[in-house]
Amino acid sequence: MAFSVSGLVDYINQTSTELLTALHYEGTSSKYTTPYAGVKNSNALQLFSITAYPQSPATGCAMVASGAATFSHREIAVTKIGYRDELCMDDLLPKWTQMLLAPGAAGEDEITASLAGQINSELKAWIMQHIETADWQGNSLSGDAILNMYDGWIKIIDTAAVSITGNTGNVAAGTGIVAGNVIAIVNAMCAARTEALKHATELYLYVGTEVFDLYVQALETANLYHVDST
Repeated sequence: MAFSVSGLVDYINQTSTELLTALHYEGTSSKYTTPYAGVKNSNALQLFSITAYPQSPATGCAMVASGAATFSHREIAVTKIGYRDELCMDDLLPKWTQMLLAPGAAGEDEITASLAGQINSELKAWIMQHIETADWQGNSLSGDAILNMYDGWIKIIDTAAVSITGNTGNVAAGTGIVAGNVIAIVNAMCAARTEALKHATELYLYVGTEVFDLYVQALETANLYHVDST
């Protein structure tokens, strides 16, 4: 005698209500920026800078001015961005997902607090990823829905034309950066710093994740284990 189970479908436990979300992302650039809250439409950042030059001691009562104390401003504007979706509770009723609804007849219109929390967490992760991308690569003229939210730092810096050129070798982004030259490129970026920047107490070098991976691989290949990678 033997068990005959060929007429049964394979059992799949679908009673668990624990949801494993697909995305876990935390932005990093925002840690090194200063939020400017309270702007409803547009606002001006008031800027002040001083330049001064040493002089030989003046003789008599004559005094010759040098340098300048300059007031300027930069306007910032708020971009209105929204995320919208339609979540119909009726779609959850025919499946095991009905267990994610609040119990009772009235619960058919309410999701549980745990599901609401996971939805919010997953949406927050997506928003953080989009903001991280747009902060750097944003271009309001782009056809990409994420990039055209607002102008990012790269476009703003390039437009201002006051940046220090770190790409001294004129290496093409993406196609020109490989494991064989990435160390030299990063070293050249460090060498391009001004003396003032070299003495800064907080200084960060940003590269794309693909360039960072190439840099780590190049260091491993070079066998520079005497260098503290942290």
